[in-house]
Amino acid sequence: MRMTEAEYDYMMEQRRQANEADCRTGGIPREPEPIVPKPRMNKTEAKFAEYLEQLKHLKEIIAWRFEEVKFVLSQNAKNGRNSVTYLPDFFVIYPGHFEFVEVKAKRGKWTSMRDDARAKVNIAADRFPWFKFTVAYLEKGEWTFKDV
Repeated sequence: MRMTEAEYDYMMEQRRQANEADCRTGGIPREPEPIVPKPRMNKTEAKFAEYLEQLKHLKEIIAWRFEEVKFVLSQNAKNGRNSVTYLPDFFVIYPGHFEFVEVKAKRGKWTSMRDDARAKVNIAADRFPWFKFTVAYLEKGEWTFKDV
Protein backbone atom coordinates (compact mmCIF):
# COMPACT_ATOMS: atom_id res chain seq x y z
CA MET A 1 0.00 0.00 0.00
CA ARG A 2 1.41 3.38 -1.00
CA MET A 3 0.80 6.54 1.04
CA THR A 4 0.45 10.01 -0.25
CA GLU A 5 2.77 12.63 1.17
CA ALA A 6 -0.13 14.14 3.15
CA GLU A 7 -1.01 10.73 4.66
CA TYR A 8 2.64 10.16 5.62
CA ASP A 9 2.88 13.62 7.22
CA TYR A 10 -0.35 12.95 9.13
CA MET A 11 0.95 9.60 10.41
CA MET A 12 4.28 11.14 11.49
CA GLU A 13 2.50 13.98 13.30
CA GLN A 14 0.32 11.46 15.15
CA ARG A 15 3.43 9.56 16.23
CA ARG A 16 5.16 12.77 17.32
CA GLN A 17 2.15 13.75 19.43
CA ALA A 18 2.00 10.27 20.99
CA ASN A 19 5.71 10.47 21.91
CA GLU A 20 5.26 13.92 23.45
CA ALA A 21 2.28 12.65 25.43
CA ASP A 22 4.34 9.73 26.73
CA CYS A 23 6.99 12.15 27.95
CA ARG A 24 4.43 14.41 29.65
CA THR A 25 2.44 11.60 31.27
CA GLY A 26 5.38 9.51 32.47
CA GLY A 27 4.99 6.81 29.84
CA ILE A 28 1.22 6.42 30.13
CA PRO A 29 0.02 6.32 26.52
CA ARG A 30 -2.94 8.40 25.47
CA GLU A 31 -4.74 9.12 22.24
CA PRO A 32 -3.02 11.74 20.07
CA GLU A 33 -4.85 14.97 19.32
CA PRO A 34 -6.64 14.87 15.96
CA ILE A 35 -5.13 17.10 13.33
CA VAL A 36 -7.75 19.33 11.80
CA PRO A 37 -6.77 20.82 8.44
CA LYS A 38 -7.39 24.54 8.08
CA PRO A 39 -10.15 25.18 5.56
CA ARG A 40 -9.40 27.46 2.67
CA MET A 41 -11.35 30.61 2.01
CA ASN A 42 -12.11 32.02 -1.38
CA LYS A 43 -11.47 35.73 -2.01
CA THR A 44 -14.98 36.84 -1.03
CA GLU A 45 -14.85 34.82 2.19
CA ALA A 46 -11.43 36.26 3.01
CA LYS A 47 -12.82 39.79 2.58
CA PHE A 48 -15.72 38.91 4.88
CA ALA A 49 -13.23 37.56 7.45
CA GLU A 50 -11.45 40.94 7.33
CA TYR A 51 -14.82 42.66 7.85
CA LEU A 52 -15.52 40.42 10.86
CA GLU A 53 -12.10 41.22 12.32
CA GLN A 54 -12.99 44.91 12.11
CA LEU A 55 -16.27 44.23 13.93
CA LYS A 56 -14.38 42.23 16.55
CA HIS A 57 -11.90 45.08 17.02
CA LEU A 58 -14.85 47.47 17.48
CA LYS A 59 -16.32 44.97 20.00
CA GLU A 60 -19.54 44.61 17.98
CA ILE A 61 -19.02 40.85 17.86
CA ILE A 62 -17.39 38.51 20.36
CA ALA A 63 -15.87 35.97 17.97
CA TRP A 64 -16.23 34.27 14.62
CA ARG A 65 -15.22 30.96 13.05
CA PHE A 66 -14.97 29.80 9.45
CA GLU A 67 -16.83 26.59 8.51
CA GLU A 68 -17.05 25.54 12.15
CA VAL A 69 -20.55 24.03 12.46
CA LYS A 70 -22.24 21.49 10.18
CA PHE A 71 -26.01 21.00 10.23
CA VAL A 72 -27.52 17.62 9.38
CA LEU A 73 -30.68 18.44 7.46
CA SER A 74 -31.80 14.87 6.74
CA GLN A 75 -30.47 11.34 7.20
CA ASN A 76 -30.95 8.05 5.46
CA ALA A 77 -33.34 6.12 7.72
CA LYS A 78 -31.58 2.76 7.21
CA ASN A 79 -27.97 3.49 8.03
CA GLY A 80 -27.58 7.21 8.70
CA ARG A 81 -25.29 7.56 5.71
CA ASN A 82 -25.92 9.69 2.66
CA SER A 83 -27.21 12.46 4.86
CA VAL A 84 -27.85 15.95 3.54
CA THR A 85 -25.72 18.47 5.40
CA TYR A 86 -25.23 22.21 5.35
CA LEU A 87 -21.93 23.86 6.30
CA PRO A 88 -22.38 27.63 6.68
CA ASP A 89 -19.41 29.78 5.74
CA PHE A 90 -19.23 31.68 9.04
CA PHE A 91 -20.39 31.23 12.61
CA VAL A 92 -20.54 34.64 14.30
CA ILE A 93 -21.07 35.19 18.02
CA TYR A 94 -22.78 38.47 18.87
CA PRO A 95 -23.34 39.62 22.45
CA GLY A 96 -27.01 38.60 22.27
CA HIS A 97 -27.22 35.84 19.66
CA PHE A 98 -25.48 33.41 17.32
CA GLU A 99 -25.56 33.96 13.58
CA PHE A 100 -24.64 31.76 10.64
CA VAL A 101 -23.60 33.66 7.54
CA GLU A 102 -23.40 32.41 3.97
CA VAL A 103 -21.13 34.68 1.90
CA LYS A 104 -21.70 35.23 -1.81
CA ALA A 105 -20.36 37.56 -4.47
CA LYS A 106 -22.92 39.59 -6.40
CA ARG A 107 -22.33 40.35 -10.04
CA GLY A 108 -24.96 42.70 -11.39
CA LYS A 109 -28.37 41.25 -10.65
CA TRP A 110 -26.97 37.68 -10.41
CA THR A 111 -25.43 36.08 -7.35
CA SER A 112 -23.15 33.09 -7.12
CA MET A 113 -25.66 31.23 -4.92
CA ARG A 114 -26.92 28.02 -6.51
CA ASP A 115 -30.42 26.68 -6.01
CA ASP A 116 -29.28 23.75 -3.82
CA ALA A 117 -27.31 26.12 -1.55
CA ARG A 118 -30.30 28.45 -1.28
CA ALA A 119 -32.53 25.49 -0.40
CA LYS A 120 -30.12 24.26 2.28
CA VAL A 121 -29.97 27.69 3.95
CA ASN A 122 -33.77 27.90 3.95
CA ILE A 123 -34.17 24.38 5.37
CA ALA A 124 -31.58 25.06 8.09
CA ALA A 125 -33.35 28.30 9.03
CA ASP A 126 -36.68 26.43 9.30
CA ARG A 127 -35.28 23.49 11.28
CA PHE A 128 -33.17 25.60 13.67
CA PRO A 129 -35.22 28.76 14.36
CA TRP A 130 -33.24 29.69 17.49
CA PHE A 131 -30.29 30.69 15.28
CA LYS A 132 -30.18 33.60 12.88
CA PHE A 133 -29.23 32.75 9.28
CA THR A 134 -28.04 35.49 6.95
CA VAL A 135 -26.71 35.70 3.42
CA ALA A 136 -24.04 38.38 2.92
CA TYR A 137 -23.48 39.69 -0.60
CA LEU A 138 -20.39 41.60 -1.68
CA GLU A 139 -21.30 44.10 -4.36
CA LYS A 140 -18.90 46.80 -5.52
CA GLY A 141 -16.92 46.59 -2.28
CA GLU A 142 -19.97 46.92 0.01
CA TRP A 143 -21.64 44.23 2.11
CA THR A 144 -25.38 43.73 1.80
CA PHE A 145 -27.16 41.44 4.28
CA LYS A 146 -30.36 39.48 3.74
CA ASP A 147 -32.00 37.57 6.57
CA VAL A 148 -33.23 34.09 5.68
